[in-house]
Amino acid sequence: MKEWRRGHSGYGEDSQKLRTSLRDIAEQIVALVEDLEVLNPRPTQTKVSDAATRARNLQRLRAKRERIFGASLFGEPAWDILLDLYVSEANGREECVSNACLASRVPPTTALRWLRGLEEQGWISRRADDADRRRTLVKLTPKARDAMDRFFGQPELQRFAAE
Repeated sequence: MKEWRRGHSGYGEDSQKLRTSLRDIAEQIVALVEDLEVLNPRPTQTKVSDAATRARNLQRLRAKRERIFGASLFGEPAWDILLDLYVSEANGREECVSNACLASRVPPTTALRWLRGLEEQGWISRRADDADRRRTLVKLTPKARDAMDRFFGQPELQRFAAE
């Protein structure tokens, strides 16, 4: 590790190639995890609503779009956060801030700004994790949950319900 640091200052073409390569590997890992979740769902996962299934399928479609077109072409961090929280809630999972940041597909500082904006507008709420006070949990507000239910209840989204 020290030798790599000495030989690479973090600037230039080699550094950009390394970042691109690492990003590609990360995208492949995400794709594999998503495929594994489809083939082997978590045993604690309960039957989710059609709306939540549509949201999860849309997440998968967006991830595939990103693998084909690249990560830098499309970006909707707020929507990605809302989708992730909606699907997590439907599956009975609570999300911590760091997972919401990962779901946004943007750098952590950018994701934190989006989370702050979503909270200020009343779309999400945060609370301390009772089990681990170092973590903060984030969830949809009733206003956001209702809006997501209405959005994914639209007849035009029926094709996203098939699993």
